[in-house]
Amino acid sequence: MTSVKRMSISYSGTTVDFAVNPQEYNYSRPQRASTYKTQNTNVIQQFGPDLGVITISGNTGWRKDGTNQTGKERFNNLFTLLQRYQNDTQNGAQPSTELSFNNYTDGKYYTVTIAKEGIQYERTVDNPLLFNFVIAFIVVKGSGTPAQDRQVDSQTGTGTGQSIHTGSDDSTSTTKDAYYAAVQTLEDTHATSKARAQAQAKLNELMGGGH
Repeated sequence: MTSVKRMSISYSGTTVDFAVNPQEYNYSRPQRASTYKTQNTNVIQQFGPDLGVITISGNTGWRKDGTNQTGKERFNNLFTLLQRYQNDTQNGAQPSTELSFNNYTDGKYYTVTIAKEGIQYERTVDNPLLFNFVIAFIVVKGSGTPAQDRQVDSQTGTGTGQSIHTGSDDSTSTTKDAYYAAVQTLEDTHATSKARAQAQAKLNELMGGGH
């Protein structure tokens, strides 16, 4: 059972497996919807799913694993991998490879980026050997199924569940490149002003010409 890997994070040819599964795993997929309340009616504009968010929390344990690593060493590997990804995304740079989050238990595999909440960890006097972490990811798209030798074995499941198809469980139907382009569009003041003006014109039409 010690060889079972239920979750992992991969980036730039390096994969960090969770020897201790995160104690909490949360996936949220909000809806992009705008609500306008007038005197006589409620106007709701729907724009499809918003960016999904995955949050994991737990600790890396303290006992040595099969590779003779301690919980501290496992945490250092995890933190170093995510820090390298962050460094590769400075000044608007797009990393050369994708950051992947693999949930073998549920058969879900995602291309992600680190959310603005980033990486948090703490240590307490009550458990000085444990590194407690909270990591938030933004889901960019679904990714392909990992190689067979990286999937959970038959002790806890077949490990051959279908991965999600690109776009089927995605925050948007865009590709990775289109995602970053969309982010730039949101930061474009002119584009934002134009979208706001179009929304206001639509609202005025629904309200009877703005009277």
